Order: sequence, then structure tokens, then C-alpha cells
Amino acid sequence: MKTTSEYSIYSRSHGCSEVSLGNLGLPSFFWLILALLVGLAAKNSAAQSPERIASLHEIQRGDNLMALLIWQDALFAYDNAIALDPSFANAYMKKAKLLAQLGRRTEAENIYATALKINPYSVYIYDERAKLRMLAKDYKGALEDLNRAVDIAPNNVLIRDHLIDDLIALEFYEEALQEIDSLLANGYQIVRELEKKALVLLLTKEIDLCEEILLELLSIDGRSAFAHDLLGVVYLTKNQPSEALTEFNKALSIDSMMVVAYHNRALAHRLLNDKESAMEDLNRALDIRQDLERIYYSRAIVKKEMGNVDAALNDYDRAIKINSEFDDALYNRAYTLKLMGNYAGAMSELEELLFSNPESAEAWNMKGNIKVLYAQYFEAISDYNQAISLNQDFGTAYYNRGLAKLMNNQFTDGCQDLEQALSLDFEKADIKLNAFCR
Repeated sequence: MKTTSEYSIYSRSHGCSEVSLGNLGLPSFFWLILALLVGLAAKNSAAQSPERIASLHEIQRGDNLMALLIWQDALFAYDNAIALDPSFANAYMKKAKLLAQLGRRTEAENIYATALKINPYSVYIYDERAKLRMLAKDYKGALEDLNRAVDIAPNNVLIRDHLIDDLIALEFYEEALQEIDSLLANGYQIVRELEKKALVLLLTKEIDLCEEILLELLSIDGRSAFAHDLLGVVYLTKNQPSEALTEFNKALSIDSMMVVAYHNRALAHRLLNDKESAMEDLNRALDIRQDLERIYYSRAIVKKEMGNVDAALNDYDRAIKINSEFDDALYNRAYTLKLMGNYAGAMSELEELLFSNPESAEAWNMKGNIKVLYAQYFEAISDYNQAISLNQDFGTAYYNRGLAKLMNNQFTDGCQDLEQALSLDFEKADIKLNAFCR
């Protein structure tokens, strides 16, 4: 998802060539207006307290130190700015922004709150705190801040653009599309908003419409690496890995540091049975970023398929260390332990997974499989019942329950389960039906 990203540059530069006022040939009364404006500016400057002026100097010093990446000294400068003028909201905002960059998010949150008490109508402070909350995955808190900013400045398109990112993260896709279409109607950053629209359409499984938007986008800007990558994902969903590979290659030719494109290209290589190339891409992605659990997870799958089970377990462990609630990794680690014959370890992993996510039909099904290995057929059938209650179309669970019932001498019920599995396109059931039921 390009919403942090992986998803904004907030400053804009306006190119201005230097001119000489004396060469403009302006009428004399324009010079009078100019003189009045200069005088007014001087008056306003003079009206600032000595404390505010001193605080501004410290903020400027802090900004200069930030540019030199001297974080601690910059923090001292912002602290001095606050001490010199405790009523200056901008000084608190600067300190909070630096604390957020240093990963001290709780402290930053408290400082932003102080800044907003001083200036409760600052769109900029609400926007900055929303970004902090997005990083902390507090999407509801970020949404509150962005909605407040929009209430204060409803025509601020930059804030509304950030609001779209948060709506996507919260899976409020319909609201996100409405905001995107509104910005597109105003001509705001057409390529960027079309990228987001295509992403939402992909997430809502509007695959054909997503492809249509991406092709329109690329006709406007063929150098959008994100659009090429997303189009590759569209082709993967259509089971066209060769076409997907072409798009991922284009994305990486434009942006050679695009981690998600390396990951997605690895998926295409894997579908084309080129495991070595898949491994190269995943290793390259991890050379760039080491904090994305999904990449470790994908590499673990490839390693397992290449027969390197111990290394696969190591990558599952890394993925879970980054995100302890990563159910797919927990499940696959348990499955790998089962393949290795470590049934006790696999059962322990499943118990942990089901404690955090009792609605995992796959985990209940595997738990039943392990109990069958111990000839605990009655307990296994109970686990399969749980899996099927969570997913009525789970053909594998019907098949496994059918086998457990047959082994438990429940022939009529077992054959009915196998018939149900076959009706759900689980073709292996046909072999067992011929062997035991027909």
C-alpha cells in the first residue's frame, strides 16, 4: 500500500528569477504602496517581543542543525526556543517533529498536544500529528486529526490528499474514492491521485477497472514506477506472470530501489518456477529494507520449496519478530514444523496462533491433522468442525474430516464429507470416494 509508502514531500519550491525593481518601470504610486508594505512589515517585526525573536533564532539554529543531521544539538536548540518563549506553538511543533523522527513517538504525541493547546487552529500541527499517528498505526487517531484539519481549512488540497491515505489504511474505500474523485475534478496531482484510485480498485477487487485506470495513467506518465508495479500485480491476479514480469521490470528500470517491486517480481518468478531468480529479488529487497515482515515471509516460502527447511523457519521467525500478530507466518511456521516431524512444536505454534486468532479456519484444520497423526480421531473431528463452522466452503477441511470419520468407523458420515469436499472442487476426494464409498 503506497500510503506511508514506502507512502510525502510537504515543501514546495517556487522558482523565481532575480529582478531589479528599478527596471520594472512602475508608476510612482506603486512605489508608495511598496514603501507602505515594507513599513508595515517592519512594524509587525518590531511588535514581536524580544522573547519571540530570540526563540525564532533558536528555531533557525535548530533547523540548520537538522539539515546537518546533528539531531541532539537540534533538540537542545528547540528546547531553548521553548524556554525562551513558552507560548510559541511553532517551537513545540519543531521539537515534536524531531522526536517523531527519532522514534520517540509518545514524547512527540505529548508535545503536539501542548502545541495544539496553544494554537488549536493550526492545520499544520494537526497534519504533522496525523503523520505521527499513521506511523504508529493509530489510523483512527490520524483520521480525527485530519478531519479536524479539513474542518479548519476545507480547501486545503494537501490535507485532503493525506486524508485519503488514512482512509485507505482504515479500509474506508468508498470514502477514499469520493475524495480522490473530488481532487481529480479539481485537477490536483492527476498522476498521484490516479495511482491511489487504481490501488483502491485493486484492493476492492475491481480488477478490470483498475487495469483501465492504470493504462490511462501510464498514457499520461509512462514513468510512474508505482503504476507499472500495480499493473504487474493486476496481471498476477489474472494468472499472467509473464506479462506481470514485464511490468515489474519496467518499474525497477525507473526506480531501482523500489522494494515492493522486487518482492512482486519475485512472486512472478516463483509462478514461472524460477526459484533462483525469486530468491535473488527477495535478497535484493532485504538489502534495501530489513523491517518488512512480508518479504521474510515470502523468502521463507521459496526456501521451503527449494528444500531449505531450517532456513525457512529462520525467516518465519524474523517475520514474526517484526510483527508478532502475523498470522500467515505463524501458520506457515507451524506447517513447516509439522513437515519436519516436530508435531509437538507445530501444535504449540497452533495453540499460540489460535489464542490470538481463534477464527483461523486453517489453524483449526491443521490442528485436526496433527491429532489424526496421533490417532486422536474424535478430537480431530472436533477441530475440523471448528474449521468448517468458520468457513463453510473449506473443501480441505471436509476432506480431512471425512477421512477422520472413516478411520473412526463412521462410514456414512465420512463418505458424505468426501462428497461435500468433491462438490467444492477438492479433486483428491474422488480417489478416496472410489476406494471407500463407491
